[in-house]
Amino acid sequence: PGVFIPSAERYNLMPAVDRWVIGKTLELMQGCTGTAGAKDMSCSVNLSGQSLCEDDFLEFVVECLDQSQVSPSQVCFEVTETALMADMERAERFASVLHGMGCQFGLDDFGSGVGALASLRGLDIDYLKIDQSFVRAMEPGNKQAQMVQTIVHLARDMGMSTTAEGVEHARLAVMLTEMGCPRAQDYFFSRP
Repeated sequence: PGVFIPSAERYNLMPAVDRWVIGKTLELMQGCTGTAGAKDMSCSVNLSGQSLCEDDFLEFVVECLDQSQVSPSQVCFEVTETALMADMERAERFASVLHGMGCQFGLDDFGSGVGALASLRGLDIDYLKIDQSFVRAMEPGNKQAQMVQTIVHLARDMGMSTTAEGVEHARLAVMLTEMGCPRAQDYFFSRP
């Protein structure tokens, strides 16, 4: 993704990529319907700002969800702060409609953008994904650990959950657990 996404963004191809990913994801999830554990399965889909800015993208997503046998509660859409800032009004509508259908909505790479706190206003967000740049640099008592702790408390106080990105060592997982961060991801748990 680090190689092809910048090119896809440069040539405004991300909406086509996002549409393919959403269609394929729902198709694969629908194929699991009726299997053991299917009701506990969920999937997160990252979306680009270019897609959020397309006039008919929301309708496309709603139609895909309606046509699939996948429960909206099993699908989470994640966007970055940068994507939100591309068209905040449209992003708010996107999140509101999908949240109303039962989908989850997450703010990815939280803390890495200049509008971190501003992006929380008016959005139906279920969780914040704490940017890995803070998590990987955590040491007991340092500024990064204090920032992560603050984000965990802020999210909890606002009725959101948190997921920490960039957990590559047991030490980080233990620190996050002690901070009350309920979820974490990265190489410590599993390689992609």
